[in-house]
Amino acid sequence: MKSLKIIILAILPLLASFSCPADRVVLKNGRTIRGRIVETLEDRLSLETETGRFTIYLRDIEKRIDSRAGENDLVEAEIALGGKDAATALAFYRKAMDHGLEGEIVREHLLGRKHSFESALHLADEDARRKFGSELAMLVTKMRGRQVAADSVTTGTEEFYITVAGYLEQANRRKEAAALFQSIPAGYYEAHPPAREYAMEFLKSEILRRSSQGDFDSAMRILENLEDLDFREGHSNQILLYLRWGARLREQKQWEEAADLYAGKLAEVSFEIAANRFELLLDRMETLADGGTDLSRLVLLTRKHASLLAPTDLRNRLGRYLISLGQTALEHNRFKDAREFFHSSFDITGREDPSLLSVCDYREKALGLDPGDLPGHYRMGLFCIEKGLLGEAEGHFRIAAGDEKLKSSSLSEIELIRAREKIEILNKALECYDRSLYVEAMDALQPLLKDETTTAGRSEASALAALCTRQLRQASKKRPLKAMIYLQQAERHYMLEEYDAALLKLELVLEQYSDTQVAPEAREKMIDILRQRELASLEKPKGEKGRTGVVPRIVPKDNSRLNDQINALLDTIREE
Repeated sequence: MKSLKIIILAILPLLASFSCPADRVVLKNGRTIRGRIVETLEDRLSLETETGRFTIYLRDIEKRIDSRAGENDLVEAEIALGGKDAATALAFYRKAMDHGLEGEIVREHLLGRKHSFESALHLADEDARRKFGSELAMLVTKMRGRQVAADSVTTGTEEFYITVAGYLEQANRRKEAAALFQSIPAGYYEAHPPAREYAMEFLKSEILRRSSQGDFDSAMRILENLEDLDFREGHSNQILLYLRWGARLREQKQWEEAADLYAGKLAEVSFEIAANRFELLLDRMETLADGGTDLSRLVLLTRKHASLLAPTDLRNRLGRYLISLGQTALEHNRFKDAREFFHSSFDITGREDPSLLSVCDYREKALGLDPGDLPGHYRMGLFCIEKGLLGEAEGHFRIAAGDEKLKSSSLSEIELIRAREKIEILNKALECYDRSLYVEAMDALQPLLKDETTTAGRSEASALAALCTRQLRQASKKRPLKAMIYLQQAERHYMLEEYDAALLKLELVLEQYSDTQVAPEAREKMIDILRQRELASLEKPKGEKGRTGVVPRIVPKDNSRLNDQINALLDTIREE
């Protein structure tokens, strides 16, 4: 009896130790069984495992090994998979990682039971898939990096990843599905075309989805990965994505970000298109500039990405922007700043405009002028004449004429100003006439021809207008006036980005006046407009409906490299 008590006392600690789930029981024959104890008796215990329930006699047990909490969870996952319960299995897998079990151990455990797992997934209904979708996504994210699958040695493992990615897609966990698809080695896709097409279709749709939501960074990472996997995705898709990305940034007035995108990412793929888009960006900024802050940003961006601009264009743009900054400074009476901006513009362009500095001098001088100081206004009028500011001079002389002593002199100065203005108009018109710019000469003469207040200068203007009319009639045989007007109208429409209207005007020139001197210019302009319209259409998100563009009956051939790239992009869109 005493010996029986000793045996029982020896057995009790052993039984107690088996009360913890997921222990490993090592039998005397060397076999190890892992599971959850569900029943204990005096001489045996029942153990629930993945494959079923086992009864083990205590006399057959050599020893038991305590398991970590995470390993207990793996056994629970095994049991759940044995019961075809995918959701519970996933929950225990995640719990195992929460308990500190390494992701590699969990991954290998899951891969070792992938057939059971796939069976459980197939048996789950739609509601169940939605429930375990988040667990599956979290598990995949935790237990594996972007290229974990690359070290897999079996095709079965890669097929398992494809299956899991498919279920993640069904559960609308597209982010995790994309990561899983991208982790599959390129060699597997090359050997399995159906899997390759499946992954490619999903990833391309994911690129479009993310770009439409404005998440261009991650969309570009997927596209770059597609190229790494040799999906034959060339530069065309990259350009499309960058164009839409840049268009979105422009719409949101994120000028610096758009410029950096063009000068960095897009320029690496197509320098010509990057330069074209950067010029459009600068034009848009200049149009919308409101005050010195916007103009300063414009100057900084132009200088920062100067390599995208032709030298002449760069100088002209900077010169123009700096003059605008100077004029803005003048409006706020910052005369020193204005002069500095003007001088900087002169240095960059190599062209001086003394009238700008004269305006600075005048504004600064006029700031301290008392409105009631009539002699002061007379002196200011003389100063303005000296500086060539005739309009301002006339205004001051009219004020000074309020003084009886200065009235006669002031009115005489005004008459001289009017005479000088008429002479300048005639000189400008004559200059245009000498350059065979007869339409421009006629436009310049209009103020004199329409001035009913005086006859001075009108006879000279009428004579010159008659000469211009005669020359235009003679030139009409080679260069019809109507063709020239159509070309000018097309240029105005083009400046307003009304591409279809511009194309219609140019089409008239090429159809009806193809033998005129303006025809070659019209052809070049049409090529340029077609490029701009095509680029503008590329920047629209896929699926966005727009007005059908005019298709000219006469389309000049464009042999430029930029046009080849645009055509390649359009071919890509048509294929999609």
